[in-house]
Amino acid sequence: MIRASLGVLRLQLGLLATVVLCILSLMTFVVFLISVAAAYTFMPELSGWLFLLMAVPSLGVSIYLGVLLLTALHGIAMGASKSTESVSDVVDEFLTTASLAVGTAKTAVETVAIAVDAGKTAVDVSRSATQAIGTAVNVASGKRKLPRLSIRPAKILRAVGKASTAAADVAERKDEAKAITTTAACTRKTARTKVVGVTHRNEDGSERQELVARHCRPGITAFLVHENDNPVDPNAVAVYVSVGGILRSRRVMIGYLKSELAAALVAELRAGASASTTVTAVTGGGDGMNRGVNLLIELK
Repeated sequence: MIRASLGVLRLQLGLLATVVLCILSLMTFVVFLISVAAAYTFMPELSGWLFLLMAVPSLGVSIYLGVLLLTALHGIAMGASKSTESVSDVVDEFLTTASLAVGTAKTAVETVAIAVDAGKTAVDVSRSATQAIGTAVNVASGKRKLPRLSIRPAKILRAVGKASTAAADVAERKDEAKAITTTAACTRKTARTKVVGVTHRNEDGSERQELVARHCRPGITAFLVHENDNPVDPNAVAVYVSVGGILRSRRVMIGYLKSELAAALVAELRAGASASTTVTAVTGGGDGMNRGVNLLIELK
């Protein structure tokens, strides 16, 4: 009777150890999946590589726990076939299983703590790198924040106004000279153009130059959005690219199409055509030069 009770106790202890090992194995495997997803999201930044390195020990601990779980299941099966056990054997096996479970739990907790610390470090490094890149771009492009003048002479303002008007007239004449060629390209159902306004900021404060550097590559798809409520140009067409990975996905604006091409494209779209846009090249970026984006627009 006592030996039968010991056999039942052994099975119960084995089941308890199995449950503990199963929970710990699932925890470390979840840490591994989160690390891989985060690494894919932040690639090719430094934080992505840190998350990838963090995934390696998590996977190793998960595999180790899985082996222990299979061993525990085997022990249960073997224990079920034995009906007689001595008290000392049962106690020894319980102590061994308990110490193994405690050691494994400690390893899992340390792995999770390391993962959290590595994640915090990766985020801090990513923020510092982003700030450093933004500062370098501003210095290279010669951008400086000028102090606001409390006194602005009328002559200086008039001179600035005349210079701005002259520059606008020159730009408008250049656009008119290119309008025929651009419209002809649209008539051929394809158009190659350069995105304008890539040196400006978006309304949310993000730098378009930084977005181009991080997310624009030859061959990726761009998205055209007609801004019919644009107060400057009702035919304005904004250019967006998709950013993000498994855990997040969004679109950011990198600039606009040229006004004459936008007008011709809007007319085609209203007539029932559809457009697909591909980034063909990212230009500049070296020796303090601003980056540019070239597009291929195909009408169907």
